[in-house]
Amino acid sequence: MNHGPSSSHLNTGAGSSGPSSSASPILDGLERAPRFLQLTVLMNKQAEGTQVGKIVYFLINRQSVDLFYQKMEVWCAQARPAAPNTRRHAPNILKPQLSLYEKHERERAGSNSTAPLDPTASVSQSASSPAVSSSIHPTSPVPSSSQTTSSSSPSASTASGDLPKLNLPSALLTNESAILKLANALPTRYRYSDWTLLYSTERHGVSLMTFFNKTKKKGPSYLIIEDEAGFRFGAYISDSWEPQRSYYGTGECFLFTLYPSFNVYPWSQLNEYFIYSKEDTIAVGGGSGKFALWLDKDLLQGSSAPCDTFLNSTLSYQEDFKPVIVEVWGFNDAMAGAK
Repeated sequence: MNHGPSSSHLNTGAGSSGPSSSASPILDGLERAPRFLQLTVLMNKQAEGTQVGKIVYFLINRQSVDLFYQKMEVWCAQARPAAPNTRRHAPNILKPQLSLYEKHERERAGSNSTAPLDPTASVSQSASSPAVSSSIHPTSPVPSSSQTTSSSSPSASTASGDLPKLNLPSALLTNESAILKLANALPTRYRYSDWTLLYSTERHGVSLMTFFNKTKKKGPSYLIIEDEAGFRFGAYISDSWEPQRSYYGTGECFLFTLYPSFNVYPWSQLNEYFIYSKEDTIAVGGGSGKFALWLDKDLLQGSSAPCDTFLNSTLSYQEDFKPVIVEVWGFNDAMAGAK
């Protein structure tokens, strides 16, 4: 006699990061083509003390598979009892892993390399560039030089002595490892520039009008956000922030996450919906009716969803979120040229 599911195994081809999940690549050759989701439910047989697996297949697109897999990981993390001294409001449920497309492309090329991609080369990358991932904690110690080299862009690795100087303390960039990773992700011309805090909700209040006044004609910048779950994420903006009637920006724009893992999502070349900003909203990335990152006029409500521009996953803990802290950092070299 069967007594309900005891555990489930998800086969999405996206890797495994939970104790009760297993996965193997399902390679269909196209990033956005439909693929099979295999769900295995293990049923306990009370009499023999064994388990019987029932396999169900679904035909579903890649982004929906990744989103479903992410939600299941969240559910599993919440279902398990929290360990002592665990940060309950921001469980570390994401682990470094290659995307399905990256696995497929590297297998086709006969390469097993796991070196991160350089987001600054996004203009010349293929239309479905994968994300770059590595774990990082807001209060983690500074990695050694060898660790920094292995997790940073292969085209340029910033030494600890070249760490950008911040003109003011940051509520979000709380360790050198995060700053180094973001510095390495910048276009080469800004990689060794010092940074200036242009806007902060903690210093300047929650107002989109103030946001535009502080960032006007300042050139490229980093938009960094922390949500109510402690997740930290944002975007590199290639142009000065200003209200416009249509999308603007260039293919140098990219998305990133800082916590619970470091990921970079370069331009996919599927569309050019880079930056969208009006008097009552700002957004980055678009396609399929949703923004990759969106904030309202009071900077009190936000959302993040997968989009065609960057082929990203949801950046925040959940799709709709409340920003706790918003910061915008400009680069001294860029600001000198923008004036």
